[in-house]
Amino acid sequence: MTARRTDGPPDAWLALVRRLVPAHRREEVVGDLVELWRLRATAGTRLRGLRFWLDAWSIARHTGRVPPTFTERTTTMELLLTDVKTALRGLRSSMGTTLLAFGILAVTIAAGTITFSVVDAVAIRPLPFAAPNELVSVQRLLKIWATPQSVASQDYFNWLEHTSSFTAIGASRFDSLAFDIGGVHGTAGTARVTANLFDVLGVKAAHGRLFRPGDDEPGHDDVIVLSHVFWTQHLAADPSVIGRRVPFDGHLREIVGVMPAGVSFPISAFRPPDVYVPYVATTDERSPALGNREFALYVVGRLEPYTTLAAARADLEHASTAMISAFPQAMEQDSTLVVSSLQDRVIGPAKQWLYLVLIAVAVVLVIACLNVANLLLARTAVRTREMATRLALGASRGRLARVLLIEGTMLALVSAAAGVGVSFWGVSIAKASLPASLARTSGIAVDLRVLVVSIAVAMLCGLLFASAPAWWSSRSDLAASMRTGNAGSVGAGRSRSFKTFLVVEMTFVSVLLVASALLVTSFIRITTADLGFDRRNVVTYSIDKPLGSMPEADQQLAAHAFLTDLFDRVRHTPGVKDAALIYNGLPLSGGSAQYSIAVPGQSNKLLMDAHQVTPGYFSTMAIQLLRGRVFAESDTAGTAPVAVINDVAARTVFGSDEVVGRTFTFRGSTTIVGVVRSVRADGPEIDVRPEIYVPIAQSPMMSRGSVRGHLVVRVNNTSNAETTAVGSAIQPLLNTPRAPMPEIVDDAFRRLTADRRFNAGVMAIFGAIAILIGAIGIYGTMAFLVAQRVREIGVRVALGATPSRVMRTVIRDASWCVLLGLVVGLASARAVSSLFTSLVFGVTPTSPSIYIGVAALLVIVGIAAALVPARRAARLDPLVALRTE
Repeated sequence: MTARRTDGPPDAWLALVRRLVPAHRREEVVGDLVELWRLRATAGTRLRGLRFWLDAWSIARHTGRVPPTFTERTTTMELLLTDVKTALRGLRSSMGTTLLAFGILAVTIAAGTITFSVVDAVAIRPLPFAAPNELVSVQRLLKIWATPQSVASQDYFNWLEHTSSFTAIGASRFDSLAFDIGGVHGTAGTARVTANLFDVLGVKAAHGRLFRPGDDEPGHDDVIVLSHVFWTQHLAADPSVIGRRVPFDGHLREIVGVMPAGVSFPISAFRPPDVYVPYVATTDERSPALGNREFALYVVGRLEPYTTLAAARADLEHASTAMISAFPQAMEQDSTLVVSSLQDRVIGPAKQWLYLVLIAVAVVLVIACLNVANLLLARTAVRTREMATRLALGASRGRLARVLLIEGTMLALVSAAAGVGVSFWGVSIAKASLPASLARTSGIAVDLRVLVVSIAVAMLCGLLFASAPAWWSSRSDLAASMRTGNAGSVGAGRSRSFKTFLVVEMTFVSVLLVASALLVTSFIRITTADLGFDRRNVVTYSIDKPLGSMPEADQQLAAHAFLTDLFDRVRHTPGVKDAALIYNGLPLSGGSAQYSIAVPGQSNKLLMDAHQVTPGYFSTMAIQLLRGRVFAESDTAGTAPVAVINDVAARTVFGSDEVVGRTFTFRGSTTIVGVVRSVRADGPEIDVRPEIYVPIAQSPMMSRGSVRGHLVVRVNNTSNAETTAVGSAIQPLLNTPRAPMPEIVDDAFRRLTADRRFNAGVMAIFGAIAILIGAIGIYGTMAFLVAQRVREIGVRVALGATPSRVMRTVIRDASWCVLLGLVVGLASARAVSSLFTSLVFGVTPTSPSIYIGVAALLVIVGIAAALVPARRAARLDPLVALRTE
């Protein structure tokens, strides 16, 4: 055994010089090596690696001296640059795996960026008002209703005078105004707001001014503030319109201001207001002594400093109790006030499903990280010979792990760049797909805040999925693999690591699929739900016919003549089956009005939705009559007041099915003549409320100087020709320059369920992405394990194993991973099923059919993904397999 030399260069270096350097220069080079070795011994440094010696020798030959830096450790920056170059070479060397991982990460990061931009703009960012945490919403909740409602004007004015928990309180109610600007005729969604509302919110005008004290006084209310969107679309964003008088509902109103972009009154049933006009309260609306009250105000208050929601609610309740004590006729049925932050009121139910979508994209990101980790782990196992060689040449295990971490980080950053680039395009699609009722969608964008979060998440993902191969390389016996000649193979322990990743991945996939299936099923149940009326082939038109200044009796006659002519024209239009008019509460429109009524034998006033309709309304909407009769042409202002109620009112208000003939007080003694089936006017997810219908001919609205409401027309089909024909037929009666715009009820239903459609669509996309990534994970893992077991499979085939048996073995291994992940995943989904209770409709969160369907789908996908590597294993030639090593 030769003793190791310590006084000069190793024999390996001398042998290398003899092989590489020409004979006439060998003596000179050997001298340089001896000098370098002496410097190394003198400095006491631990210089390792073939590359260091060759670089040192090259520099020494060109400069005539040894650089001082080569007598010390290489600098950190030089090492980092070298590692980056090595990582790039590693990514290029296995381009197929790199591209697959890049595609998975880019798609996932794009989905995450788009989702976060939506959730951040709508639910996370504070409202665009001054000190938004001080703003609260006030609603009234009746015990017989499931959702809070608006409040009465008498309550609002009472609170203004008798509460001390607020610095200011403002209110609004929603309406619509017809306009004709530049030859464009339409209907503008309108918010009638108190003059102080904008001060309560802390909003400043983008142009002009907002309302000021006195604008809500009768005779001084002919002013209007435009939303930024309306100003841009109809007035070309012209600042000079301030001060111009524009006709709205036949009355000239002065444009005094324009709202800032992206800012609107935040509480709206279906869409932000187009314009704002002052709310002018009548004497009756201010008087607490009024027995029959209308509940239509949205109230917003700004809390005094250090005032809690509970204290504010107690203050409001105290003021209401005092008013009822002073005016017993104002007493209503059992109810309570709901005081909540304006942020929660604006977001409403959307907050839950927005956060659910954000959680879903996080789960998809975890699935993608697990999949990419498995891909990189497999690639690292194949590169065992390379890493063992680098380790033998002087690289430390820490440096090998660092290179693998750099590879993962670089892959994540490139994928993030591609994903963010795609998200700029995806955000515009998401904004167009979001429901119109969702607040603050105009602020959705991939801004700096979203970019920072996306890049940070991408970096974290890169570290997460790169840590697996880095840890593996630091723990593996690479030298042993080189010595045994199995440099590319994995043992049983490493095989279990791959399968463990696969099981965890299947767990997350199954949880996400259960959530997706629940929401998609809910959406299907909603779209097929029975609303209590037939919404197909129904079109509506907004009607507003001024009657002029005339005595009340003459107004009644003029209104009757107008309606007779209107229906005569409509019913003689080709394609029309029936027609009617409704004021207040057109189904699926989001509008309703609650009125208090008095029932004999009950001390409290009762709140009910009230609608004024013409006799043909129930047949036009196909609402079933259960008992009694519906309205007739003989139910006019000169006859005894009559009403029709829905079956919910019959049960909950009157406590009996035999209610025909009973009376109650609603602007006078009114007799119930019929009971109809309840209509889900606010959509299938909102509980049915007690409702009353009264003949429009007996309604006070006929004495307010105009006939207003929605013309409801049932047609053969809602083609453009038929809807246009109806509008053209009634235009001469309305004296408008353009025919009224048709609104198809089915379209209103689609808008009403747009949030469900968006949510179900997004969850279905995420579910599909999860299935695809899971299938890639199963295929990639099993293909890699089959490739590593080529010799073993060859021996089995040589010993008599049939191809079918080999296939069964591979498919069995994949199935066990899928089944184990399914068991854990479905159990986890069942454990968190209570989180879905408020998000599902027509199905329970623990529905066995959902879980069975998810399990069947994943088993089929797992077997299909494992089939290709299984067939490849079954077709192996044993002689070729045994020669591969």
